[in-house]
Amino acid sequence: MDKRVKILILLVLACVVAGVVAMQVRNKELVQGKIFESADESTLLPDVKPSLETEKDEATGNLKVRVTIQNIGEGAVSGENPYDYSLYVNDQIVFTNTDNFSEMGPGDSFSFVYPVDKELYKYGDKGTVKVIIDKDNKVKESNEDNNETVVEYSL
Repeated sequence: MDKRVKILILLVLACVVAGVVAMQVRNKELVQGKIFESADESTLLPDVKPSLETEKDEATGNLKVRVTIQNIGEGAVSGENPYDYSLYVNDQIVFTNTDNFSEMGPGDSFSFVYPVDKELYKYGDKGTVKVIIDKDNKVKESNEDNNETVVEYSL
C-alpha cells in the first residue's frame, strides 16, 4: 500500500472516532439511553379535576351551576384524546360535552355556568349536583380518582 493511502485511511478513521466522541459529549441523552425523548417530560402527567358551585337564579328560581375544570398535574393535557364531562342533578344527566384542547398546561383551567331549568328537569329545592370528567380515562393522568365532584344544593 502506498504511504499516502495509509495516511488517508488513518485520517478518515481518526475523524470517525473524533465524530463519535463529540456526538456523545454533546448528546448526553444518547449516552444515557434516552434517544427519543427526555425522561423528565415523558413522566410528567396532567391531573384534571372538577369543582362545582351552585346558586339560585333569583329571576327564574332555577339552579345555576358553575363548573370549573382544572389541570392540577405537572404535565399538560395534550389535546390528542378528547374527553367528556357530564353534569347531573339528583343523578339525572342534564348536560354532557366533549372537549379537546390543543393543550391545557399545568395550572390551566376553564369554567362555565349552566342554568338547569326546573320545569324541564323536575328537581326539588334540595338535592345534589355532580360533575364527572374523563369517565372513560382517555387522558392518562397522575390521579384518576379525583374526576368526580358532588355538592349539595338548596334553593
